[in-house]
Amino acid sequence: MYKPIYILEYDNAKDQERFEKYIEFIREEWLPFVNKLQEDGVCKRSAFADNTGHIIGIYEFDDLEAFSKVWNDDKWQQLMIRYGQMVDNARTRLCRPSMIVGLGR
Repeated sequence: MYKPIYILEYDNAKDQERFEKYIEFIREEWLPFVNKLQEDGVCKRSAFADNTGHIIGIYEFDDLEAFSKVWNDDKWQQLMIRYGQMVDNARTRLCRPSMIVGLGR
């Protein structure tokens, strides 16, 4: 069974002040929130980075309902807004299971 995957991709801020705020935000707010999601079994996550400061975070949910609950959570929305202000080139994607209707010969 295919599971929805949410991808968060961005570049670290180039100026030192924003980068320091980003590191503080990650440690104190973002990681506790997503670690709790993972501990509660809501999603699995992994992250990849290169030496240029480009980061890709991948969050795999069991189903679209689990993703929807997180997406509609006020705390998640607040964190995402703040995230976007601290990084450069923020992009998100939702890869969801496709539905095939009416395939026939």
